[in-house]
Amino acid sequence: MTLMRCAALAAAVLVAAFCPRSELRAAEKLRVGLYVDAGSRGSGVLYWAQLLANSPQLELTLLEGADLRDGKLDGLDLLVMPGGASGAQFRSMGEQGAAAVRRFVARGGAYVGTCAGLHSAMNKPNRIGLLAFTRVDGASGAEAPLSVKFTPEGAARFGIAPGSYLVRYSHGPIIVPAAQPGEGRSEVVAAYSSSITPLGRDNRSFFGAPAAVYGEYGKGRIAVTSFHPESYASTRCIAIGMIYATTGVKPTPEIPHKDFRPLRVGYWSRAIIGRRCVAEALELDRCAELDVRFTDGMDFDAGALRHLDVLVFMGGIEARYKNDLIPRRAAAVMEFMRRGGRVVVNALSAKYIPEHPNRITLPENGNLTELLRRLAAPAR
Repeated sequence: MTLMRCAALAAAVLVAAFCPRSELRAAEKLRVGLYVDAGSRGSGVLYWAQLLANSPQLELTLLEGADLRDGKLDGLDLLVMPGGASGAQFRSMGEQGAAAVRRFVARGGAYVGTCAGLHSAMNKPNRIGLLAFTRVDGASGAEAPLSVKFTPEGAARFGIAPGSYLVRYSHGPIIVPAAQPGEGRSEVVAAYSSSITPLGRDNRSFFGAPAAVYGEYGKGRIAVTSFHPESYASTRCIAIGMIYATTGVKPTPEIPHKDFRPLRVGYWSRAIIGRRCVAEALELDRCAELDVRFTDGMDFDAGALRHLDVLVFMGGIEARYKNDLIPRRAAAVMEFMRRGGRVVVNALSAKYIPEHPNRITLPENGNLTELLRRLAAPAR
């Protein structure tokens, strides 16, 4: 990123506090790519898309593996690699795409990754190779809120308050230092301060394990976490701080306008995959009649269905339905419908949601946004 462009971006952030939004659109924006191909899945992808799309300082592009291989990174300032499965992320981009990411960062581009996005950045075979860390084989955790403590230097770098945060952890990699990439350096800026024992490591707890890392590779900057800062409103400042640490721009997301009593929609995020699913979720989020919550199994277990009017299951990866809609969660969906909640399914998800008068099947070419708007109309 040139000094002239850095100055323009910094000026845009200062202007944000004093100018109306219409004038901001004329200012130069940080160009951000969000990787949404195979391997990028779950609610974290949608929360990242929501944060990026609703920030007036940013211009969002949804990227798939072919885009990386075709040189689409060349016009961007920042690549965000969300959670999911790093092996599938690498396979969808291929070595050619991974090499394109390395060139992008080495030339001055920024890289932000969470959970699988951290694993994808590691210096090991079949990964991108930006960071001098690797995953502890056989070590992972289940889904849980965990405490993370930032170093004073790390908090300052991220532009956040120092101290501890309760974050959403979901199967993220437990990492250790590895061979240093030739063009980079890295440092731990936050560690877990929870003593929960990860799966498969009876003699080791999370306590003291690296939770967030800042790095440099060539002329570019990297910020990664093994947890999901984008998922909780209370930790979204960390996600914003990752952008700030790597680009010098601190986004200020604007909450889309909602009606006084919008329809509360739970969008099942565990099975989503690809540009279509993410674009669909963002379209729903922009509707004033709809209050969209990106939900997964952990939300179901925590009682989130008590605060929804409609559940949406829109296809994606079939294995996620088999693995995640375990009996207690399937029973929660049935109870939701018995209480009067509506459930919208398509041809794939209908196989895993039992028949019920409140189950609505969306035709193959149906418009989900219009369907939900019609459901919202009676309440208005």
